[in-house]
Amino acid sequence: MKKICGNNIELKLLERIDLDSIASAWDEFRYVPFDSYSKDLFFWKCNKTNEVFDWSSNSIPTTIHFCIFYENNAIGYTSFYIDFETGFVNFKFTIFKPEYRELNLYSELNILRHKFVYSFPEINKTTIRLLKNNPRQEGTLQSLYTVIDKEELNNIKGTFIHSHITRDIWEAWINDENQLSKLNQRFEVNEV
Repeated sequence: MKKICGNNIELKLLERIDLDSIASAWDEFRYVPFDSYSKDLFFWKCNKTNEVFDWSSNSIPTTIHFCIFYENNAIGYTSFYIDFETGFVNFKFTIFKPEYRELNLYSELNILRHKFVYSFPEINKTTIRLLKNNPRQEGTLQSLYTVIDKEELNNIKGTFIHSHITRDIWEAWINDENQLSKLNQRFEVNEV
């Protein structure tokens, strides 16, 4: 198994042992308690798709589920769909435990995810859905994803913006002199 390493965080494919640690990240958004059945079901779904990802561009299209680690502690979860045949990635979902949400780790995570997917020459487009007026998405994501494909009104959460970038947009953005600290941010894929 491999892990994706940044300055402060690491991404590892989700394992059953991580579920209890990251469960509290969802507590404020949950409609029902997170019990052993729901944990088993969630892990089964994640593991089923993670098993087909082989860390190469030969991998079949799948959603990858990562646990986010900070100082060797599981602090969150992120997932994205990757399809090497079409060159497409959809960043689907990210959540951190409440006590880690204000540590500027979202920015590092987003840079790490983009460096990872664009390290594959087959990938030429990434998409994302952002909640409009969400302070945690200001900065990196809003300055990177400026193309608005559509807006979607959710009566409970507010307005979501669907956006995309291409490899050319990513490379121009990350290589801009205003992004030097992000360009120089650590990015390694290592064996666990």
